[in-house]
Amino acid sequence: MNLDVFAIGIVAETLFLLIVLILIWYRVAFDERTEVSVCRKVRDAASDIAKEHIPAPVFLAMQIESRMFRSVCLFVARKTDLPSGAEEIPYGKDWRVTGVSLVAIAFVEIVSMDMVCVHFAGACSAIRILVLILSVYGFVWCLGFVVGSKTMPCYAVDEGIVLRCGITHRVEIPWECVSSVCLKKVELEKRSGLIRSGRHLYLNNASQTNELTLCIYEDSKVTIDGKPSKGAILKISFSADNPSAAKGIIEGYLDK
Repeated sequence: MNLDVFAIGIVAETLFLLIVLILIWYRVAFDERTEVSVCRKVRDAASDIAKEHIPAPVFLAMQIESRMFRSVCLFVARKTDLPSGAEEIPYGKDWRVTGVSLVAIAFVEIVSMDMVCVHFAGACSAIRILVLILSVYGFVWCLGFVVGSKTMPCYAVDEGIVLRCGITHRVEIPWECVSSVCLKKVELEKRSGLIRSGRHLYLNNASQTNELTLCIYEDSKVTIDGKPSKGAILKISFSADNPSAAKGIIEGYLDK
């Protein structure tokens, strides 16, 4: 009986995987975009299928998890996640030192927890293996989160500008929605993540005194984490490692 249940489970999982692969193949086969690689088409198709059949909070968690592993792989390969022809707008250097400290602490925690488990539970105990897996996972997560600002920078392309906050947030603004850009000094303020105050959107990226602000036309819609913004956004403020250079890049596209 147990073998029958096991066999049924294997067959069900195989059929489920086969259906998913067929759906992905179908979407890729009818994707008419010629400027996009096959790998990008497969990734987009898988993402669309997951978005349609998985609850939004679960899908968002899966996206962040995927970006975390992608960030670590890009860091090891010494690459950045940028489309062809994009102009990079780096950010996050002010808090990266703190991030390196967090990664170092996470690494020390792996060693210390392993020593404690070996001493009290034994070298081959299930507790040691479980704690080691969780510690390594925590270290990889911390590394992916910290290097996300390096491997996933903001960038500008002909279609618009993409602002990122590491592996957690992504804001897409078409150039036709942007009226102007300004650079101003603000009080040193640390903001975390994505904050919306009325019609003003703040994308943290660091604690900095020089802040760039994009002025958005009244009826424009921007895309926040893959979804159209709810209500009008008139200003989007963010930071960059070299604000003056970033302002020049943005103005260059606006003048076209």
